[in-house]
Amino acid sequence: MSTVGPAVAAPEADRLAAGAVGFTGQLFQSIARMAPAAGIVFTSPFMASQGGGTLPLAFLVGLVCVMFVAYTLRQVVRKVHSAGGYCVVHSVALVSRFANR
Repeated sequence: MSTVGPAVAAPEADRLAAGAVGFTGQLFQSIARMAPAAGIVFTSPFMASQGGGTLPLAFLVGLVCVMFVAYTLRQVVRKVHSAGGYCVVHSVALVSRFANR
């Protein structure tokens, strides 16, 4: 896997202007980030009614899976330094995989 170099300070013209993202933009970004967790919380009673006593086991297995994904992402982010988020991680992974063919 190749690495992306250290971040370089962007010229003033390439930066986001102060106040460009208003309150509503920040509010809806926060709502979008909280939605998956809220979905799990609000569907738990339905899952409990259908799964019964196996619900704690299902949550435990899900927690283990989430921890594996978080650990893997942590290892990847140590090698790929960028503000691009998942797009940069995937582009580095895919380019290195398909460039060797």
